[in-house]
Amino acid sequence: MVPRLRLSAAHFDYAGVIAYPLLMGSHEPMVQEALRRTVWPGGVVLDLGASVGPFSLLAAWLVGPQGHVISVEPQREYVQAINANAEMNGFRNIRVLHAAAGSHRGDMDVVITSEPMWTLMSSVGSHKLQTARERVNVLAIDDLVTAGEIPVPDVIKIDVEGSEIDVLNGMSQLLSRERPIIIAEMHDKNAEFCQVMADYRYDTTNLDGPERVQDAGPSVHVLCSPRT
Repeated sequence: MVPRLRLSAAHFDYAGVIAYPLLMGSHEPMVQEALRRTVWPGGVVLDLGASVGPFSLLAAWLVGPQGHVISVEPQREYVQAINANAEMNGFRNIRVLHAAAGSHRGDMDVVITSEPMWTLMSSVGSHKLQTARERVNVLAIDDLVTAGEIPVPDVIKIDVEGSEIDVLNGMSQLLSRERPIIIAEMHDKNAEFCQVMADYRYDTTNLDGPERVQDAGPSVHVLCSPRT
């Protein structure tokens, strides 16, 4: 991923199933490549569902000191890990919001699981590995941009364990007017996601293989580009 990237050992247990590929720099290479092709120095990247921050760190390196990365993450331990990793690598251009992205402002339970990577919002459902629930703020991206709380993003990465449609509904103005690039992981809502993006005049491309996104597996990664 990032040359000479350092990761906080004190927070590494939170990486869970991605620990080994994260250490090897091989975690979701299709997302890494999509970011490399769409993020430029001085740009603004919004990382929704940032986990321990692997893509926030990559984005911070790509945008450089004049750019901005906003990481939105509902799990408290992940927020701590992102901040620690950003500080360890000297990335002062990462801002972390302890919250979930959704369709409107409010609050909701986040379902904590024994495998941190499978934590999800209660609006999606429950999980057999649930260990706890924690109340967290929910933010609509349109509200943040309109209020000037975050700059207009050029690229938005979405990995929200089934809350994708809620997230899109909370950024309708952004999709209509500013037209950012979207990089997202599906969670068995492929057809609905593609239809929403088509309604906003976006083309959706499968990053994992030749199949149409609608026909691909439930965890396929996609690149959504605004039509000219």
